[in-house]
Amino acid sequence: MSTQIIKNSHTNKKLFLSIFFIAFTIFVFSQDGHRYSGDEDWVNLQAIRMVTLEPHELYVDGESRVRFEHPVSYPPAWQGETCFNYILCSPANIGASATQVPFLFTNHVFNIITDNTLILTIDDFNDMHYVFWRNSIDPDFTFNELFYGPFFMALAISTFFLICRTFDYQIRTSLILSFLLALTTPLWAYSQTSLSIVPFVFIILLTFYCFRRYQKNNSPVNLIFCGLCLGFGFMVRQEMAIFIIVLTAFFIYTLRKRDGKIKNIICYFAPPILIYLLHKSLQMLNSGGGAVMDSPGNLIFALHPASPEPLMQLMNYGGLLFSPGVGLLFFAPILFAMFFSFTDFFKKHKIETVFIIGLASYFIIQFGGFGHWHGLNSWGPRYLIPLIPLLLLPLGASIESRNFKKMMIVIMILGAFGFLANLAYLWMDVSWFVWAQPGYEKGLFSLGNSLT
Repeated sequence: MSTQIIKNSHTNKKLFLSIFFIAFTIFVFSQDGHRYSGDEDWVNLQAIRMVTLEPHELYVDGESRVRFEHPVSYPPAWQGETCFNYILCSPANIGASATQVPFLFTNHVFNIITDNTLILTIDDFNDMHYVFWRNSIDPDFTFNELFYGPFFMALAISTFFLICRTFDYQIRTSLILSFLLALTTPLWAYSQTSLSIVPFVFIILLTFYCFRRYQKNNSPVNLIFCGLCLGFGFMVRQEMAIFIIVLTAFFIYTLRKRDGKIKNIICYFAPPILIYLLHKSLQMLNSGGGAVMDSPGNLIFALHPASPEPLMQLMNYGGLLFSPGVGLLFFAPILFAMFFSFTDFFKKHKIETVFIIGLASYFIIQFGGFGHWHGLNSWGPRYLIPLIPLLLLPLGASIESRNFKKMMIVIMILGAFGFLANLAYLWMDVSWFVWAQPGYEKGLFSLGNSLT
């Protein structure tokens, strides 16, 4: 290994750590310390059972069903299948809950945050229900909310820097892209949550980084790590299957010109297959030994019998990209640069361009055909958040191939709008005071009063 390569490796590691600590600090000091939606609650409740190894007080083995923790909101007729394991009895993905265990365990054992750490009053917020809710949150969950999202999103930002370097971008360009990702896209807003999409973004980027390392040095070890990330990512969020399909096509294409094809195939496929078998075994354990089948239709919502009509799907695609409610480009205007940056990126990285466009197209078609899209109770296009880093990546080619000053003017204008969108989220408690609840007289949900 040449001296220059070793020097670059050390520099990248130092900058990786610097970017992580800067991003982590920004994200932590803008945290609100409470969950964003009920989706996080399911994960919290399962994770705390993994920490304490004690069942929920309402759990009855062989009788309780998925979502048993909230019998008022989800009466038995609305709950899922009967459970036979108190830890696995949850609508949350076990992988997502496992990522929260270190944070919950830390506070549960060391009592860093307790019930007396912060007590809010009506003087703090002019809403008694809100004050009561904030004061009644489990301190372990508060600690988790404060550090979980910032930690994984900061890891995602710093891993993105390493990915930029694998494309031979200059350090200056890689730093610009990394801080654009951190401060001008919804990743900052989502760092304030403990939604499973947060570690999922990191896992997606780590997977792609390992694959890029394999492309560079043809090392089977990197393929093993790539496969492990694919398998665990599936246990965190099952739309990892989309990434697996597209990346596997990419892998097969790159494999044709390499030696050791059989060894590489085994290193790539064995880890995710083994983890998937573990995933199915846990499902069978929770169901009392019965087989739980995954629906292939979930991989292509657009072809599902319950999917919207084709014309409505086309409208959904446009909405996911441009609408002010959930539009990707509305909440991350820096991505408007992709309309010219992909042409610059394609000149040097043709197959990678095809990979990114193919992955983005699959995600948009998939969730545009989702008949139960939840729209305005998430900040922007929640299910498309994992695409943002990869769609931003080609901008580096434009920065380095076009006039730098002109590019910086464009970047500053587009980035400023994205930064303001993040500030709009940080300045208010969106989940409570903006979205409120369906059918209530306050919040944007009140617009749907006639439908509730």
